[in-house]
Amino acid sequence: MRAFEDVMKRGCPFFAVAALVALAGCAGIPVLSEPNPLPVRDQGYQKPSLSGRKPRYVMAFDYLGCIEDAVVSSCGFSGKTSITGTFGIRKIVEREFGLAAAANFAVIEPGRKIDGVVYVEMEKVSVSKSWSNYSAEVVFDIEVVGLTAVGRQRIFRKKYRVMDTSHEKGAGDRVPFCVYSCVQQVVKRFVEDLSMCQNIADFVKRNQ
Repeated sequence: MRAFEDVMKRGCPFFAVAALVALAGCAGIPVLSEPNPLPVRDQGYQKPSLSGRKPRYVMAFDYLGCIEDAVVSSCGFSGKTSITGTFGIRKIVEREFGLAAAANFAVIEPGRKIDGVVYVEMEKVSVSKSWSNYSAEVVFDIEVVGLTAVGRQRIFRKKYRVMDTSHEKGAGDRVPFCVYSCVQQVVKRFVEDLSMCQNIADFVKRNQ
């Protein structure tokens, strides 16, 4: 448990989250379950400029820049920070981006040309609780690379930072709602930005 305290005193950089999750397992920290039903806000993932295109863009998604699990931390009366639970963050990210992909892009089929790859990277995932109050902050770096017969070309890149809070009494055994809200806001903003990005239309038109 001393390892938890040492890392948390120094702060929790993104690269250390995986180590914290592993230590949490050794220390018997609970794995949080997802709420049922899943929290869903007005996602608004479908954008006519993308979904209405014929044929739709064919986009692959790469999540290698996302860690599998994250932790929820809590500060006690003594001022020491501890880990109260772990949860699978990558599956939440993949699910939300998957919904956006289904709403706007074509399904990747064998032998079909891919127009580009969306690289989803999480630079920060921070979730904390104080009594029944939870706060979450995420930072994503999302890049879209177009594919051609002669090479690759970046057509979009942007960093997204989102923070949110939620009050959840008696929810210590499940993933906080604010985590879902943060991820959903990132996905919604990305789709909105991409739908207004002329670069993708120009790129695909030049390379059809």
